[in-house]
Amino acid sequence: MVRVTCTTDRTGMAARLCVRSCCMLLLMGVLVACDSSVSAATGTALLDGVKDSEIVVHAEVREVGPSLGFWSGFMPALQRVTYGVVRVYKGEVAEGEELAVDHILVGSEPAADDEPRLRPDLFQPGRQVVLFIQTEYPGLQKGLYVVGDKPVGVLFVRGEDLLFE
Repeated sequence: MVRVTCTTDRTGMAARLCVRSCCMLLLMGVLVACDSSVSAATGTALLDGVKDSEIVVHAEVREVGPSLGFWSGFMPALQRVTYGVVRVYKGEVAEGEELAVDHILVGSEPAADDEPRLRPDLFQPGRQVVLFIQTEYPGLQKGLYVVGDKPVGVLFVRGEDLLFE
């Protein structure tokens, strides 16, 4: 068991920063516990993913929507996936909440298929994932987005192992 003590000022800023730091440490603890082969570079990418994302959750795929049929280029290509939140590491969402997340399709991402869509063998109902979600993307209205060419967008969970596919 880890005990964390925070001091706060009148604005509560120190407490909020402490909570965010604790969330990052908790996430890293979970990830390292799941896969002890995480390299220093991957660990840095994970920390950057947590820092750069407004929401980080462990979730279960509920439904995969259709692809628009093209890769992102002049305009972003989106494919919506609905998830059920299992555990919240960062952000203002609740466990059990359903999230409709738009994945921005980039052909070079590991989760991309040979055709412009998310890989159906990875994105299927019941699949456990860790999502690094952004709420803004250039040229799009405010929403929930996973960006395909970021170092960390989706991590796949298989049993007790975390896969970097």
